[in-house]
Formats: sequence, structure tokens, C-alpha cells
Amino acid sequence: MLDIKLPVLDKNDNWFVHEQKLKEETSELVATIQIYNHVIRQDKETFKTKEEAARDLFMETLDVIQVCIGILDKLIKSYPKMLIEVSKDHIEKLHRRGWIFKKWIKIEED
Repeated sequence: MLDIKLPVLDKNDNWFVHEQKLKEETSELVATIQIYNHVIRQDKETFKTKEEAARDLFMETLDVIQVCIGILDKLIKSYPKMLIEVSKDHIEKLHRRGWIFKKWIKIEED
């Protein structure tokens, strides 16, 4: 079982900054996925090892998650109980669409 904690950063970004940061980090994640895909498909040596490419992919994925945490934190300030309600709706939507859940990630606030 993994036990990973991610911080909620003490920032007060406006929505434009959130949007720009999400675009930037998402673009970097897409590029990193492409590099990782290239590296794992190669039979010969590439400019990165599979482990280096996987590490980069973890890092960029966490960067996107970190931006999303900031967005959630900003919304929670105005709508403190809505996330629980919306997350239930989201799970119901996934069920209706036939998705199978292989595990859960639990989010707790310290």
C-alpha cells in the first residue's frame, strides 16, 4: 500500500494563473508521455533509460496533480461542502458508464 502525501500550497492565485499553470504543466506531461512511450518501445539504447523516463513521467504527473490540488483548494474556500457531493456524483457517473474500479485513492485533510 502506498502512503503518499501531497501538500496544499499556501498560494492565492487567480483563475487566470491557475489556467495558465494547468496548460503549462499539462503540455509538459504530454511531452513526457511521448518521450516515455518512445523510450519503452526502443530495443536499443536511447537518450534516457526506462527508469529515467518513468521518473520524469511521475514528476510531471505530480506537477499536474499539484495544480489541480490548488484549483480544488480555491473552490473549497467558496464552496466548502461541494467537493464531497460532486465526488459522489462523479463516482455515480463512472458507474453508469461501465467503468470498473480496481482500487481507490483516499484523500484526507490534515
